[in-house]
Amino acid sequence: MSDDSAPVTISERRESNLPIPEPTLAAVQPLVGETGRVNFPDVCGRVVHGDQRGRTLGFPTANLELDEWSAGIPCDEVLADGVWAGRCVLRDGRSIPAAISIGRRRTFYGGDGPRLLEAHLIDFAEDLYGEEIRVHLDLWIRAQTTFATKEDLVDALESDVRYARVHVK
Repeated sequence: MSDDSAPVTISERRESNLPIPEPTLAAVQPLVGETGRVNFPDVCGRVVHGDQRGRTLGFPTANLELDEWSAGIPCDEVLADGVWAGRCVLRDGRSIPAAISIGRRRTFYGGDGPRLLEAHLIDFAEDLYGEEIRVHLDLWIRAQTTFATKEDLVDALESDVRYARVHVK
């Protein structure tokens, strides 16, 4: 494939079965604010039921289905698949630190699962099903990975939560 015909968007890379890179400065330059900090858009939505796998692994999540378009911007062009540290803002105004995964849960579904945002709210145990929440992505942690075992996945999730706990205030 020549450079002229190389996929340029995340959607095109996904359709060509090419790896999706982590966010780069060029990709996020239009989102850089006056302070030089990247201002990723918030994701708002109603918490939906998932398959309860996070709960069985010890990491319950608030799941948001990702539409192809969000505020007129292709969702997968701005919200790169991967693991993020961020915050979930609840209807009552509380802002809860979270480890957030965006993707198709490749360990369990390959690349065929629905694209979800799954937020593990740290030190939080309330029921959010049906509630509207706003998720803010603060920091990129890592790319999505397919794990060989559930134990490997749990080890990575523990590391992700430790990172989010330290870096999101």
